[in-house]
Amino acid sequence: PDDLQKFIKLHADMVQNPSYKEEQLAKEKGPVTSEIQMLCDNPGNMAINTTLKNLFQIRTKSRDLIGGTVENIEGMTRQTVVDYYKNWYTPDNMTTVIVGEVDPHSTASLINRYFGSNISSRADKSYSEPLVPIQNTVRTDISNPNTESVLLNMGFSGPANDSPKEVIATEALCAALTGYKNAQLNKALKPFGVEASIGTEIISPNLRDPLAILLEANFQPGTEEEGLKTIYSTIYEMTYRPVDESEMTIIKNKLKESLKYSAESAMSISSFIGHSILDHGDIRNYAASVQLIDSLTPYDIMQSAQKFLNLNKTVITMLHPASQAVSNSVKAPNAVSFCGKKPDTSNSKEYTLPNHLIVYTIVVNHSPIVSAQLSFRVQNPLHMKPGIASILSRMLSYGTAMNSEESMENLKDTNNIACDVSVSSDEVLVNADFSKESAGLAYGIMKENLLYPNFTQENFE
Repeated sequence: PDDLQKFIKLHADMVQNPSYKEEQLAKEKGPVTSEIQMLCDNPGNMAINTTLKNLFQIRTKSRDLIGGTVENIEGMTRQTVVDYYKNWYTPDNMTTVIVGEVDPHSTASLINRYFGSNISSRADKSYSEPLVPIQNTVRTDISNPNTESVLLNMGFSGPANDSPKEVIATEALCAALTGYKNAQLNKALKPFGVEASIGTEIISPNLRDPLAILLEANFQPGTEEEGLKTIYSTIYEMTYRPVDESEMTIIKNKLKESLKYSAESAMSISSFIGHSILDHGDIRNYAASVQLIDSLTPYDIMQSAQKFLNLNKTVITMLHPASQAVSNSVKAPNAVSFCGKKPDTSNSKEYTLPNHLIVYTIVVNHSPIVSAQLSFRVQNPLHMKPGIASILSRMLSYGTAMNSEESMENLKDTNNIACDVSVSSDEVLVNADFSKESAGLAYGIMKENLLYPNFTQENFE
């Protein structure tokens, strides 16, 4: 309790009374301007910025929407910073989340003691950039000397921030497309050797504004147009064909899996709750997450695709290598400690099996996840040709002699088991995360990956 009070007092003092020394401000300008320049030199970041600006018709001189401009930083004075901070960083515009073995009522009283006196309202001065989603498809092709592959970005206007049911349905839609190995878009793009990613991004603090749905994929030059057609046809199919029950099980497992990991530490829980409040305006996004996921149906996912993945109102940004001719080339541009309990290692045990495998176990009460590592290591690193370890790692991920890659991935996804193999010059390592109910199956998969690899000439090639 004493540490908690000191921590809250320190926290309140830091966020309400920053010093902003003149020399410190001048010192920070250099690193910040360098960061902005690095953002503007990053081809992928510029492609995303182009997509977002076109998607919501954002008019700004800044090449990077978050970093701003170097000119703004260089022209900034201490008074500018202080005025901005006092204007926006007020208690009614802050959220403090405390997670741990504390009494809620006395903790709330402490928060009120150190934050309650600084009352300020910003109701008459709040502002958010207007987001106006496009009503037609816009494509931009950019030539960049700093990339060797073709980077494809696609953007869609998604559900409003304060629509938890639609947000969850859209996250499920993203999982159906790229959330696991055999997801629909990943399977469709497999002939291209490509795994795409799709997810949502908060763009505006206005809770009624839409999220952005962003899709990204990298293609070998010359294959991007066929790849784009494949993406189009896969998305279109999602608008009229509901996912089947086995897919639905995997999708729900994947969504719940992220919740399990967020419950593994106080920091993750506080971050999740804080984002639920700030991004979506309500703690229910966190508190009701499992119920929202369980209530999802295949029709909800199909409806989300129909409503938000509108191929007639999408933004396409293609970033090409400079060597590739493009039709629409654009130049790229006294310390207080409050750390909770130390890990309990009293439940750790060591066993040596008849085959001389050494096993260590640590029991962590109340953890919903079992994590296992199986390591085979040599004392002296092997001298091997460059690339051997990487190729071996990849080949060990292509299923086994007993289960094809697709069959193995379905087995893992259906039972919510994460398992991967990595190889270095001195170690072969198998990592797995799973629930205790799936432990026997998970250990069997780990063993199968190592003892029955699918070492075919086709997979090697």
